[in-house]
Amino acid sequence: MALIGTLTEFDGEKTSWTSWAERLEQYFSANTIPPERQVAVFLTAVGANTYDTLRDLLFPEKPASKALQELLKLLEDHFQPKPLEIAERFRFYQRQQQPGEDIKAYVVALRKLASTCSFGEYLPTALRDKFVLGLNSETIQRKLLTEKGLTITSAVEIASVMEMAVRDTEELHPQIHKEGVKEDVFRTAVATANWRYRPKPTPACYRCGNTDHDSKICRFKDQPCHQCGKMGHLQRVCRNRNVRGQKPRYPKKKTYKVQKLTSSSSDSDNDEALHSLSIHRIHSSHPAMTVQVTIEGKRLKMDVDTGAAVSVITQKQWKHLQIQATVRPTPIKLQTYSMQVLHPLGFAKVKVSYKGQTKRLPLYILRNGGPPLFGRDWITHLGMPDIIKNPCNTLTVPSGHDDGWVESLKQRFPEVFVDELGKIKNDCVRLK
Repeated sequence: MALIGTLTEFDGEKTSWTSWAERLEQYFSANTIPPERQVAVFLTAVGANTYDTLRDLLFPEKPASKALQELLKLLEDHFQPKPLEIAERFRFYQRQQQPGEDIKAYVVALRKLASTCSFGEYLPTALRDKFVLGLNSETIQRKLLTEKGLTITSAVEIASVMEMAVRDTEELHPQIHKEGVKEDVFRTAVATANWRYRPKPTPACYRCGNTDHDSKICRFKDQPCHQCGKMGHLQRVCRNRNVRGQKPRYPKKKTYKVQKLTSSSSDSDNDEALHSLSIHRIHSSHPAMTVQVTIEGKRLKMDVDTGAAVSVITQKQWKHLQIQATVRPTPIKLQTYSMQVLHPLGFAKVKVSYKGQTKRLPLYILRNGGPPLFGRDWITHLGMPDIIKNPCNTLTVPSGHDDGWVESLKQRFPEVFVDELGKIKNDCVRLK
């Protein structure tokens, strides 16, 4: 009678020992191999390399003198030693759904990791919790969190249906064209800027006319107007210009331009409308004003740049941080002080912590660049306008130093130590 199926030699690089042993058991059952022949069939089918390993483990005894279950257990302990439970569970709980990974592939990966975690009866609950927490779609997460009596089976079914609905919707709307941009980490698409950008209308600051901040924190609140002479606004938004038939330069509602560059949006999750997107940065010998922040639990030193409308980081710096956050496409274009146009690879909503404050803010990722920039958007949201003040030079007197030395300085330069405004002598100053 012909044998059913083929039992290939064991190869540890292609399969696990447990999987091969299960196939051996099914081979015996399918071909009705009697117990007295099973050891011989096993030693013949296992392969030369594995047989040599078995001989070394049993020396000076011969493999044929042992029972089948004893041989299988010996090789299992050799090829698959029992892993550390805490280490295996750490890998399980660290697993997140990867960019481009569908629901089915994600749950298969979780089940494989859970197989070595010794969860026992807790396995269904552990799989359900980790499946929901590791999803990269906040929309699917919110849906699953509202479900009562959720199980791993129902969670996978709901998530798969929602994933399929999103994919079908994209296929039914071909007018939204996207150009794929392949990156090692991001695997995302940057939408072409060929349709109108409609962010939420934001009132313009009545002091300067910009829309990226509130008038209460405008840096021109103490600036005199060259049109009417009053304090607190610029000439370009002065209301007195309307009397003379001139219109103030407020931006039009629902129309946003970035230095003659058309911008659009294809991501409905991008709630923060960024209206001024040019980065102006001048390098000099003066040390940069830096700030230490925590992004998704990772500490990062950033340059405070009030000329940068958004906060940015390079692709290399993003990879180094190893942040588990979804990178979404963005149609936004950035422009440097030298009129160079930059196309971000994407942006991610990250949890930013600074001085007791924690907020979820957008971080834009560039292919190349300098140090990470802490832009105006983060400064505005975290309410930290004081960090941009320049430090004042100070004089430190060592402990125990003669006080007469300090008094001599006060007598020699009395104008430095008076509590009133000073004046500039012997120099021509032009105020603009």
